[in-house]
Amino acid sequence: MESILRDSEVALYWASLMAFYSVAAKIIYFYAPDKRNWLPVSLWGIAMILGFSGIAWIYNDIASAFPPLVVTLFSGIIFYFSIPRLNVFGAGHLGCTVYFPVSVTMLLNDINNQTQLPLGGIILIMIIQIYFIISIFVKPFFVANSNFSELFVRFPRRDKAISATKESNPDFIPRISIHLPCYSEPPNLVINTLNALAVLNYPNFEVVVIDNNTKDKNLWLPVKEHCMKLGSRFRFFHVEPLSGAKAGALNFALKVMDHSAEIVAVVDADYIAEPDFLKHYIPLFQDKQVGFIQTSHDYREWQNSEMLSGAYYEYMPFHKLILPAYNEYDGAYTVGTMCMLRREALEQVGGWAEWALTEDSEIAVRLHAIGYSGHVFADTWGRGLIPETMEAIKKQQFRWNAGPVEQFKKHWRLYLGLGNNGQLSFAQKILELRHSFERFPMAMRFVISPFLFLLVAWSGLAGMPVIIPDAFITLMIIHTIMSPFRFFLKLRLMRKVTLKNCIFNFIAMQSLQWTYIKGFLMPFFRSNLRWHRTDKFQATSNLSRAWQHSRMETCLALIHFSCAVFMMNLASFSPVNIHAMLAVWFTTQGLAFLCTLLASLLLERDLRRIQT
Repeated sequence: MESILRDSEVALYWASLMAFYSVAAKIIYFYAPDKRNWLPVSLWGIAMILGFSGIAWIYNDIASAFPPLVVTLFSGIIFYFSIPRLNVFGAGHLGCTVYFPVSVTMLLNDINNQTQLPLGGIILIMIIQIYFIISIFVKPFFVANSNFSELFVRFPRRDKAISATKESNPDFIPRISIHLPCYSEPPNLVINTLNALAVLNYPNFEVVVIDNNTKDKNLWLPVKEHCMKLGSRFRFFHVEPLSGAKAGALNFALKVMDHSAEIVAVVDADYIAEPDFLKHYIPLFQDKQVGFIQTSHDYREWQNSEMLSGAYYEYMPFHKLILPAYNEYDGAYTVGTMCMLRREALEQVGGWAEWALTEDSEIAVRLHAIGYSGHVFADTWGRGLIPETMEAIKKQQFRWNAGPVEQFKKHWRLYLGLGNNGQLSFAQKILELRHSFERFPMAMRFVISPFLFLLVAWSGLAGMPVIIPDAFITLMIIHTIMSPFRFFLKLRLMRKVTLKNCIFNFIAMQSLQWTYIKGFLMPFFRSNLRWHRTDKFQATSNLSRAWQHSRMETCLALIHFSCAVFMMNLASFSPVNIHAMLAVWFTTQGLAFLCTLLASLLLERDLRRIQT
C-alpha cells in the first residue's frame, strides 16, 4: 500500500498526541494538591491546544486539525452528561482517548480498500473493525470504572455510606451469624482465624464453622476442640458427604444457624479479621434496602517474597480501585469473604448457587434483581494468604475468571432485560456484562492471532506488501513509551510502590495471560467446571513443579517465537511493512507467555529462601 487516506493519518497522529498527553495529565492530576475544576479544564484545554498545533504543524494546514478537535471536545461533553458520577477530568480523558479506536478503524478500512485481500482476510478485518466500533460506544463506561476510577469518578454514594456508618443507633444490635467454611485446611490456620473472631468488638454474634468432606480427622478435630474451648457462641459441624463445594457448606450453615440472626457474615478460613469489622458497618443495615456489604480483599505475609509481592499488586487493583467505582452505580458485588448479607435477602433468592464457580459474585446478581442494594468499600478489615505456588495461583485465578462467564450463561436474559425473575438497572446490566467479558479483548487477540498470521503470510508470499504508515508506528511507539508510566500510576493509586514492586507485578500479570484466556473461553465450551479449593498448606520448593505448571505457556511462547522468525524473513523496516510489525507483535507475545515459567521459578526460589 503506497499511502493511506489523509483522514485516517490525521486521526492516527491526533490519537498519538492524545495518548501521550492523557498519561501525562493523569500523573499531574494525581499529584496536584488542588483538584478543583479549574485544574482539569486547564489540563484538557492545553491538550486541545497542543493537539491542534501539532496537527497544523505536521500538515502545515490548520483545517486538518479542526475535525479531531471538534470530535474530541464534543465527545468529552457527551460523556460528562451521559455517564453518571463522571467528573470533569474523567470526561476530558475519555474525550481524548476515544480517537484511538476511531483511528484504528479508519486505518483498517484503508487497508481493506487499497489491498486485494482474499475473502477470509476481508472478513477478519471486518471482525476487528466491528470490535473497535463497539468499543467506541462501550469502552468509555468501562474506562470510567477502571483502575483509574479514583481520578475519573465522583464518589457521593460512598461518602454518604461512610457518614451513615458513623450514625450508630445504640439500640440497633442485630444478631450476626458468622459462617466459616473450610475443607482440608491447616488446623493452626483456622484456629488463628477463630481467635481473631473471638475478640470481635460486637456483643451479639455467633460463629458457625462448617468443615465439609475433610477425610483426615487430624485436620478437623483440633478445630472442633478449639471451638469448644472458645465457648457456646462457636459451633462446629463436620459434614461428610456434602455437595456443592463452598456454596454447599454455606447453604448448610443457613440451615443450622441461629434463626434469630438477621445478618450473615462470611469469613474465609485464612482471614484474620479486625476487631471492629462488624461494629463499623452494621449501621448500614438499618436501611432495609441494603442486602449486602463487602469490604476489600487484602493479604498478609507477602512482603518477604518478591514474586508474591508481584502477585499482591496483581490481585489488589480490582478490590481497591475498580469495585469501589462499581459501587457508585450500585453495580458491585460480594467477593466471598469479609462480607455481610441480610439473612432475609439470602432466603428470598434461595441461598448460594452450588453450580457456580464464583458463588459470591453470583448471589449479588440475584439480590440486585429483586431490588436489594449493596455497598462495597476499599477499606481493609481482614487479611488472608496469597497462594505460594504458580499451580495454586492459576487455579484460583481460573476460577475467578471462568465464574463470571458461567454467570453470563446463566443470567444473560437478565443482563439483556429479558428475565422473568426481576430486573437490573441499566448500569448494573452494563457492569455485569463487563464483569463477564473482562477478558474478552485478551481472548480475542489470542484467537485471531493464527488467522492474522496466515493472512499476512499469504500477502507476503503472494508479493502483496502492506506498508504500515508512519502515523500508526508513531501511535504504537507512544503507547509503548507511556505504558510504564500508566502502569506505575495504577499501582501508586493504591499505595506507595517501589520499582521492584512494579517489575514483579508486570511479570505476575503477564504470567497469568493464558490462565485469563482459558478462564474466559472454557465455560463457553464446557459446563459443570470443577470447583478447585485454594491450598493453604505451607508449600515446599520444587523446581520440577515450576516446569510442570508452565508447560503450556512455554509451548505457546515457542510457537509465537517461531511465527516471529517466519515474519522476520518477510519483514522490511524501511519502510516498515506489516510483516515487521507482526514480527515484533509475536515476539512480545512470546515473551509474555514465557513469563509464566519465569514467575514459577521465582516463586520456587522464594519458597526455598523462606524455608532456609
